Amino acid sequence: MGREEAWRGSFDSSCARGLDASCAAGRRGPTRPPSPSLSFVKSFDDRPPDPDRDATLVQDFLTAQESVLRAHPVWAGGGAATRALAAEGLEKYVCTKIHARTFAVAALDRERDEALAARMRGLSFVQPEHLDIPPARADASALAAAAAELARMDTFKAPRDKLVCVLNACRIVGDALAAGGGVGGGGAASPSSPQASGADDFLPLLILALIRASPPRLASNLEYVQRFRGGARFTGEASYFFTQLYSAASFVETVNTGSLTVDPATFVEAMRGAGVPELQLAPAPGGGGASPRAAAGAPSAAPPCPDAATLEAEGAALVAAADALGALAGAHPFLYRDAPSLTLADVAALLDAYKEAVLRAEALGRAADARAAGVSGGGSAAAAGAPAPAASLI
Repeated sequence: MGREEAWRGSFDSSCARGLDASCAAGRRGPTRPPSPSLSFVKSFDDRPPDPDRDATLVQDFLTAQESVLRAHPVWAGGGAATRALAAEGLEKYVCTKIHARTFAVAALDRERDEALAARMRGLSFVQPEHLDIPPARADASALAAAAAELARMDTFKAPRDKLVCVLNACRIVGDALAAGGGVGGGGAASPSSPQASGADDFLPLLILALIRASPPRLASNLEYVQRFRGGARFTGEASYFFTQLYSAASFVETVNTGSLTVDPATFVEAMRGAGVPELQLAPAPGGGGASPRAAAGAPSAAPPCPDAATLEAEGAALVAAADALGALAGAHPFLYRDAPSLTLADVAALLDAYKEAVLRAEALGRAADARAAGVSGGGSAAAAGAPAPAASLI
């Protein structure tokens, strides 16, 4: 938790200094027109809220402004890391200013908020054994710390700040599994690692932490992050952990008498007492409820997959089309740079981008070839030495 909070403070102060410098540069001269950011923010006052439309507008605006940042004299010589901070600061500024017009404005989100709140109240009786969590893996202090992080999510307005709470909570759960022997090889390995023998326990523990946190407006927070977090920065570890939390929320949203290791009458009584209609508590026709362990570990059915070379050929046409539309510039800032324009400050960002590209290419290529050969992805990829996806910062 400390490392993320310290980073959050340093990030905010760095962005403030950089944006102040940019504004100062813009103020030179007798008059200054309204900034594009201010004009964009004010435009939300003139139209009714529409979450999907507004998310598209925000993403398009931020992508366009990031291109402007790369060409602006204040930022051009600062290197990729500095420009990334500026882009983060811009996202935070815009989303904080329009928060009241974009957060929890959809009727469906608010309905889901109320339904999830009722279900989490009803599930307050749940203990580790009800989720089939081995006693040795249920670290009470870690669960409390993870729950505290999730409960803070609603106090922030910027998507990244909400995501930091998710990241902190999931790291706490992952570190607790590692310390308790849940991760092969010891140490604070990420649950996304192929060596994570305790990965089957990760989602049940996160579900338990979520129930104990009972975060306000859970659905609205999840949908807000998903809509307004910049796509190019919503990758790696942050994306993985967010998906895990979304899965935990989905489990709570659909939990029924077959989902827990508990007497069905006890479950129904608790949920009815919280105001959950009994009709919503019966398993779906044709089978019992899915346990969190089954959801975490069971492979999903997938259509046959072509080999890596075939996929690459198909993808090349898609990349060319995206390039023609200018869609690659925001996600890959070095793609259109030449060597003389690079600075020493760009080296670290280039190295990180290279490592992530290699690991993703290796993971996708090996998985595609294994599936095309009719080999199960899990064991064969590990045996072949396929690397895990890179865990990038959010």
